[in-house]
Amino acid sequence: MGWNRASLISRILRLTLPLAALVCLATHDANSQTVVSITNSYLTASVGSAGALNGANLSGRFGITETGGAITNTLLRMAGSATKQSYITVRIDGGTPALPTGIVQTGPGWDLIFGDITAGTYTATGSWLKAPTLDASKNQITAKWITGVGSIALAPIPRIEIDMVMSLVHDMVKYQFTITNKDSSMHTIGLRFVQDFEIPPTGPDGPIRTPDTASIKTETDIMNVVLPAYWQASNTNGTETIGGTLQPLYGSSTTPTVPDRISFGAPAKFANAQGVPPALLWDFTPDITTDLTGPLADAAAAIYFSPRQYLPTETKTIVTYIGRQRATIDYDGPWSAGVDGPTFLTYTPATSANPGTGTGTGTGTGTGTVTPAPTLADMLSPNPFTITAFVQGNIDLGLSGISARLDLPAGLALAPGETALKTAISTPAYSEIVFSWSVVPTAVVSGRLQYNVSFGAGPGATGKTISRTIDIPALPVHDFPAGLQMVSYPYDFADKSPVKALGMAAGTFSLLRYDPTSTQTPYKQVTTIRPGEGYWLIMNTAKKLTLVNATPVASTNVSFSIPIQQGWNQIGNPFLFPVRWPELMVINTNSGDLDAFKPVPVSVASDMSHQWIAQVIYAYNLSTHSYTYDQDLNTALLPFQGYWVKALKPNITLLVPPATGRSAKALPLVRNNGKTDNGWNLRIIASVAQAVDNCNYIGVSNTSNDGFDLKDIEKAPAMAGPSISFTHTDWGVRSGAYAADFRSSSSARKEWKMLVNGGAPETAVTLSWPDIQSISKSVELFITDDATGQRRLMRQTSSLLSHTGPTGTRSYTITMEPRTLSGAFRFTSWNVNPTRGSTAAISVTSTQDASVSVRVLGASGNVVRDLGNRASSSRSVSINWDYRNNRGVSVPVGAYLIEIRGTSADGQTARIVVPHVVVR
Repeated sequence: MGWNRASLISRILRLTLPLAALVCLATHDANSQTVVSITNSYLTASVGSAGALNGANLSGRFGITETGGAITNTLLRMAGSATKQSYITVRIDGGTPALPTGIVQTGPGWDLIFGDITAGTYTATGSWLKAPTLDASKNQITAKWITGVGSIALAPIPRIEIDMVMSLVHDMVKYQFTITNKDSSMHTIGLRFVQDFEIPPTGPDGPIRTPDTASIKTETDIMNVVLPAYWQASNTNGTETIGGTLQPLYGSSTTPTVPDRISFGAPAKFANAQGVPPALLWDFTPDITTDLTGPLADAAAAIYFSPRQYLPTETKTIVTYIGRQRATIDYDGPWSAGVDGPTFLTYTPATSANPGTGTGTGTGTGTGTVTPAPTLADMLSPNPFTITAFVQGNIDLGLSGISARLDLPAGLALAPGETALKTAISTPAYSEIVFSWSVVPTAVVSGRLQYNVSFGAGPGATGKTISRTIDIPALPVHDFPAGLQMVSYPYDFADKSPVKALGMAAGTFSLLRYDPTSTQTPYKQVTTIRPGEGYWLIMNTAKKLTLVNATPVASTNVSFSIPIQQGWNQIGNPFLFPVRWPELMVINTNSGDLDAFKPVPVSVASDMSHQWIAQVIYAYNLSTHSYTYDQDLNTALLPFQGYWVKALKPNITLLVPPATGRSAKALPLVRNNGKTDNGWNLRIIASVAQAVDNCNYIGVSNTSNDGFDLKDIEKAPAMAGPSISFTHTDWGVRSGAYAADFRSSSSARKEWKMLVNGGAPETAVTLSWPDIQSISKSVELFITDDATGQRRLMRQTSSLLSHTGPTGTRSYTITMEPRTLSGAFRFTSWNVNPTRGSTAAISVTSTQDASVSVRVLGASGNVVRDLGNRASSSRSVSINWDYRNNRGVSVPVGAYLIEIRGTSADGQTARIVVPHVVVR
C-alpha cells in the first residue's frame, strides 16, 4: 500500500476556510494561512507556518484528519478558536508569561509557544530558521524554530532551538522534537504538547481509556507514577478512535519518549489565548466535577516532558505519537511493524433453531434442505474477523524478504483457505506493505486471548514479534470445578430456578446466598437466579455447564442497578466483559446524607467523608481456598465470579456501567500486598490441610492512625476453612473483624487482638508469618495465647500450631514493643542467689527478648552443668541450679562460674560470667 500525494493545504482548512482563503506555501502576509501536510492511506497530518484562523495563530499548530473515505473526520483540531487548538509550549528556566511590547521582563524564565513568530501586541517570541517544509521523497515535514527574536528586555529570551520532524507510521503521526541550547549559559527546558482531540464524527470526547486505569470521565492528572502504555478515546461502538502512545512496546524500545505526566481536561484549561493567566501555558489543575462524557463535552490531552538542565550546545530529542491508536506498533529500528484487529467480539444468541424445509407433490417423497442450528461460534460477531499486519521502512533503503506469521491461541482459528505465513518480495523506501488474515472464533474459550505476529524483513536479519489481545465474551458454557466456589451468572434465564437454569439434577449441587438481615441462618438456598447477584456454589463433581435458555443482559447506555442491603452482600458482574470496580457508581437514597440521590464513584462513596460502602471487594481463590482482595481499588469484576461488598448504610445501590470491549486489562484480585507508606507490614497466614487464609496484615504507616482509616480492611464472612481476623469493639460504627489493621507509625507500644477460626471444632490450625525478617529492627513483635498466657518472640519462630478447641476458635494478642538503646542488645541486670533446699536461683534481664543459655563452669573452665536454653519473657529469664553436675551428682563446695549467654532475634549476642560459691 503506497503513499498518497502530500498536500500543501490541510484538509482541516478545506473544511473550515472559503476557497479564496487557500493560498500557497510561499505566501506569508498576515491575512493568509499557510499549512503544510503529509498524507497516507489513513491520515493527513498538518502543521501551520504562518497566518491565523478563528482568531488563533496557525504557526506551529498541529492538525490530523482521517483520509480514505467520503468524509474526512477531524482527529486533532489545529485552531478551532483561541482556546481550542493543538500546540507545543516551551518552558524555560521556570517559566513566566510573554509580555506586551514595551513591558520589561524582570523574571528569569519564559513560557513560549513553538512556532510563534508574532503575538499581536505581544513581544515577538521566536522565528522560523526553517519554516515547515515538505520532503516528498520521505513524506515528512521538517522545521527549525528558535526563541528570542525581537526581545528587548532586561532578561532577554535565551536562544533555544527546536527542530521538528513529522512523519506517518501507519495510522499514527510521529512527532520528533530536538531541543538545543544555543545560549552560552545553562538553562532548564521542558515541553508540553497540548492535543485538542476529537472523537469523530460528533459527540463527547470521553470517556478516555488506558490499559492500566479505570475509564477517565472527568478532568484527570496522571503524574509521579508509571504512565500507561497509551490512551484512547472512541465513539460508542468503537469504530472511530483517537489516542496517543506513551510507552515503548514491551518496554525495550527507545520510542516514544516516556512523558513525565499526562493530563485530560477541557481545552480552555490548557488555552494559550492572549491575555489569559500565564499558568495556562504550563500548569493544569484538574476539576473532578468537569464531566468529559456529557453530550456537549469537549476534551484535550496534554503530555509533559518536565524541564531538565541543558548545558550550552547540549541537545535532547523527544519523540511522541498520536493518531487513531488502533494498532499495536513497534516503531523502532530500520522498519516499523504493527498488528491491528478488533478488540472484542459480541455474542448474540439465536432465538430458535432453524427448521428444515421441504417441498413435494402427490404421494411421493418430498425433497428439501435442512439448515443446521447455529453453534455458539456462529453467534459471535464479527465471524470471521480480520487481523491485519503491516511493515513500513524507516530508512532510505527499501525493504526485501518481508514476512509475517500469525500464531493463534486456543479459541481462534484461521478461516478455511488461509495460511499462517504471508510474504512479500520488497517494498519501496518509506512505504508500507499490509498483510491480512481471516480468523474465526471457535467458542471453546472465553476471556482475553492473546495472538502473536512474527515479522522478518531485510536489510538485516533482525525480526520482531508483536502480541495483541481480543476479548471473547463470557459464553453460556462454563467449567465449574467440584467443591466450594463463589460465582455469579451474567445472564437472564427464561426459567430462573437453579435446576432449570443450570440444567442440573437436584441433589447434585447446592446454590446458597448470604442474607445480611438474618440472625439465625445467614446462608439460604437460592430459588431464583438473577444477574448482578453472587452465590456460593457447591458442586458434587466437576462439570462443564451449558446454561439453559440464557440471554445476555442488554448492553445499552444505561447502567445495571444492584440494590444492596446494609452489611455484607454477594454481588456479580451482570455483563459478559470485565468491568473495573472503580468504574462503578454508587447511589445513596438516605435523605440528609452527603451527596444523597447523587451517583458518585466507588472511590468517593467509600471515603471517610461518605462511608456508604467499604472500599475493598473480596473474591474466593479456588487454588488456595481463601479470599483475595485488592487494596489498590484497581481490580476488575470478572464474569461468572462472585464478590463480597459491604454496605455501611441502608438504601445503597451499585450502578454497573455497560460493558462492551475494554481496552483496559482485566486485572483479577491478586495484589494482596498490604503495602504501607514508610512503615512495615506483616502477613499472617492460617492453613488447614489444603485450605489457606493468607490475606491478613498488621503493620504501621505514617498515613494511618490508631483508629479506623482506609488502610484498615474489613474481613468478609467466612464460608469454610480457616480464617484469621483482627477484632475491634472500640471503633464505633466501624467495629468488627478486619483482614488488615494498620496503626500509626509512632514508636508507642501497640496491640492487635487476633481471632483464629479453624472452620470446625477441635481443628489444628498452623499460623505462620514468613516475612518476619523484613520487619524493622527497631521493634519486636510477640504473640501471646490468650488462653494459656504463653508468649513467644515472633522473630524466633516462624509458625505455631493452634488447637481451636470445642468452639472452633482461639484468640491471641500480638504486641509490638520498641527496642531500647537504638536496638542494641545487652544484659541489664543479673543475680545468682542461694535458696533453701541447696539450690541457686539465677535471674537475668536484657534490653530485648532473647534466647538465653546458662552453664555452670568449674574453676578451670570445664563445663560442670548445662542448664539449657530458655526464651525470655518480658525480657527476663529465671532458672534454678540444684547444685548437681551433668551426671546428677551433687557438686562439692567451692567456687564456680555461672556463664550466661543471650542471642536476640536479629542475631546480636551478649555474655556475662558471674562467680558463685557453693556452701553447705
